This record gives sequence, C-alpha cells and structure tokens, in this order.
Amino acid sequence: MSLCIRSRWPEAHSRQVAKLAIELFDSTAALHGLDAEDRELSRARALLHDIGEHVSRDGHARHTAYLIENATCGDSPR
Repeated sequence: MSLCIRSRWPEAHSRQVAKLAIELFDSTAALHGLDAEDRELSRARALLHDIGEHVSRDGHARHTAYLIENATCGDSPR
C-alpha cells in the first residue's frame, strides 16, 4: 500500500479492479489449484496495476513494472 500511496495511485479504480480480480480468483481458484498466497498476490497486482501513470500515461505498464521492481519494502509514503 505504501507504494500505491507514494505513486498517487488511482485508488477508486484500483480498488474496483482488485474487487473484480478477487471475485474471478475465488470462482476459479480450485480449478487452477491456487491458494491463499496466490489470492493475496492477485489482489496486490490489481491494486498496483496503474501506479505507472504517476510517471506517464503513455507506457504506464512499463513504468508500473519499473516502479514495482525497484520498490523497497517498508518505506513510508513520500
């Protein structure tokens, strides 16, 4: 969540995407043999998916990947 906040994430949109992702996950988890850790990763991915817009709307998926790959855990929001 710290990374989301630092990146001025589109909170309402990201929370809606996470809600839908978890609904989809819950309806297919048994089919794919997924567990609670996989569920939490899916939720985190959904919440983080647009943080790259903080850098630029163009190519935001690339920026999102960069921000996640280079994030440090436990930082306080800037």
